[in-house]
Amino acid sequence: MHQYMIAAAAGTAMLLAGFAAGAAFGAGQAQRTILNRIDIAGTPKEAVIGLGEAKPGGSIGAHSHPGEELAYVISGAATLKVKGKPDRSLHAGDSYTLPSGTVHELVGGKDASRVVVVWVVDKSQPLSSPAP
Repeated sequence: MHQYMIAAAAGTAMLLAGFAAGAAFGAGQAQRTILNRIDIAGTPKEAVIGLGEAKPGGSIGAHSHPGEELAYVISGAATLKVKGKPDRSLHAGDSYTLPSGTVHELVGGKDASRVVVVWVVDKSQPLSSPAP
């Protein structure tokens, strides 16, 4: 667990570095930008640090990850849709975690939203898979 906390702290540092460098985002409805990948020593896992951005109502679609997802909403609002659970409204300052394999979708609210995400995943698997 301590390694996960270190990875999350490193993710925050990388995000701030990305903003300082003037990171730009595409014109699609939703986009995931990978900021860094960090091997977790002694394991077959890595922490992948990313920034998700959704235009109002935009979504990357329902999907799952081969590991845990830890996220923090840095601006805007969004709705977290998790298969089999009630929708959850998220606003700047909110965070969430999802276990490995959880089918989910994050849908942008009335304003654009940005979310910092750390995925702790098996290095031999794709980062995400579309939900069936």
